[in-house]
Amino acid sequence: MKEEKEGRVEIMDCEFEVFREVVEYMYTGRAPKVNEMAEQVLVAAEKYDLGRLKAMCEDVLCSKLSVGTAAEMLALADMHNADQLKINALEFIKAHAAAVTETDGWRTIASEKPHLSIEALCALAVAKTGSANK
Repeated sequence: MKEEKEGRVEIMDCEFEVFREVVEYMYTGRAPKVNEMAEQVLVAAEKYDLGRLKAMCEDVLCSKLSVGTAAEMLALADMHNADQLKINALEFIKAHAAAVTETDGWRTIASEKPHLSIEALCALAVAKTGSANK
């Protein structure tokens, strides 16, 4: 194997700083820069099955949800099986639907991942119907 001969392994699909954060976490259980690169670390944590690190990333991303980021976070969560982030993004979208649906991120998921926009709008409809029946 090339890796054995050269004494190194090339990781081509992950930036150096992101992988450094992953390795730091694997050795120490800490990820000191996770706030700065939570999206990228979440992708790596999913790939390497690091559930606790992935949860840390989800917590950071949930705390940063905004009108401008909610749609992108929903897509990221869906793509990388980040259930807590997906739940929080859907809740945020329900609470701020009028503003979120005007963003470029929303237009992107509506055209590229229509199942997500349908899921969000169904959740909104259920919430509206449920509150109207009370």
